[in-house]
Amino acid sequence: MVLTPSTDFHQDSQLANQCTIFVSKSLEILFISKQTRNLLELTESDCFLPIAEESIKLWHEFIKQACQQPEAYGEIQVETSTPTTITISGNYDELYDIVIVTIEDIKQPAREQSSWPVLSMFNQIELGMVVFNATGHILDANQKALQYIGFSKTQVLTKHYKQMLKYFTYEYSSASQFFENIEKRMPSTLLLQKSDSAEHFYYEIKAMYDQVNDLYIISIFDHTAYMRLQAQVKEQSYLKELGQMSASIAHEIRNPLTALKGFVELIKSEAPAGQENYFSIMDQEFQRLDSILSELLFLSAPRKSSFKKVDLVALSKEAIDFMQFEALMHNVILQLEVDEQLPHIIIGNEGRLKQMLINLIKNAIQAMNNQGNISIRLHATAHYVQLCVQDEGVGMSEEAYKNLFKPFFTTKDKGTGLGLPLVKKIMDDLNGSIEVESMPNIGTTFILTFPNALTNQVIVQHGNVLPG
Repeated sequence: MVLTPSTDFHQDSQLANQCTIFVSKSLEILFISKQTRNLLELTESDCFLPIAEESIKLWHEFIKQACQQPEAYGEIQVETSTPTTITISGNYDELYDIVIVTIEDIKQPAREQSSWPVLSMFNQIELGMVVFNATGHILDANQKALQYIGFSKTQVLTKHYKQMLKYFTYEYSSASQFFENIEKRMPSTLLLQKSDSAEHFYYEIKAMYDQVNDLYIISIFDHTAYMRLQAQVKEQSYLKELGQMSASIAHEIRNPLTALKGFVELIKSEAPAGQENYFSIMDQEFQRLDSILSELLFLSAPRKSSFKKVDLVALSKEAIDFMQFEALMHNVILQLEVDEQLPHIIIGNEGRLKQMLINLIKNAIQAMNNQGNISIRLHATAHYVQLCVQDEGVGMSEEAYKNLFKPFFTTKDKGTGLGLPLVKKIMDDLNGSIEVESMPNIGTTFILTFPNALTNQVIVQHGNVLPG
């Protein structure tokens, strides 16, 4: 396919010595340097780029990306005497409102064997290694590096190393320093992040120049476990401070609340007839406030609970009976499914567990559009007991999913944001786990997994359940 310019562009001496192309936002070619013409076998009168048909879409996407980001990289095929793939970079010039495209290099056919065979020695170590030449094109990569990058060896060989970085996120200022150090043949370090579905992975890459072989060696270190641990420590520190503050506030509120309840009881005994409804509403709100304060105190400084063996089947039936009326009011059907091959016995505080299940069922009802089914499923194995609460509601937004167990985060108008953090705290105390699966307009499933008290030796220590 032939791309032609709409205007002639002045060729100064500096541009004529570079492999440069000027392109407008509308994909019009404004200028082709002399060096580029020689490389692409174009005459002085040729005003087009011989881009192969299969690369037209890639070219369009590349120009669009260059207009939106500080720097873009890509590969396109051109139709010369020998079919060739060129590596290009692009920068947007705001002053002239154009994209300046530079041809970095011509891609040579991939070799069947690595030109730097030493990497084969490092395929068994937990360290990624990549080798590229003086022009920045990858010569080899070991298995661990390919795993981190997410491509096969044939896909990365002869590509420019900057093209591999576009699949990661990083700070542009740090990246600029990284590239500058490489050009100066100095050691360089850069932190990378890669997202896969709901998970994040973190890497540190270190580049060193091998003067003897005129090569660059990049080592890739997996920092994911460290970064996740650091995030957990930060979150625990935040929760500890939040808990101390919440406990103080809860105690300060509970004292005047007790006094208010006493005065209301005194006024109630002398109130005229016909005002019973007002006092009933006040009693309900007092109970609601007292419940919130109890949850705050439990989250911040949980008292030692009385743990015993609990039958999850019996407890689930009691919770369903308690929520049955509210479910019927919302045209929702509660269903209990039990795998009865093994008993469903765990160690825990029965009252807390029942309240936890009631909270999950209540959340599920509120997520439904006044119709549908909620399934409570129980399954036991020799090692664990699993409780699933599945609804057919609206599902969760990405923001709600990320902040699911963060105290005081809520999407409800009258919510406190304490229900699910309370569930998480109870599961942590029982040495259990909680998983959440949610899809928009399909529903949400909470999966709670407990140690099986009948087949596992369980130890209760400082109010927590520990595996024996």
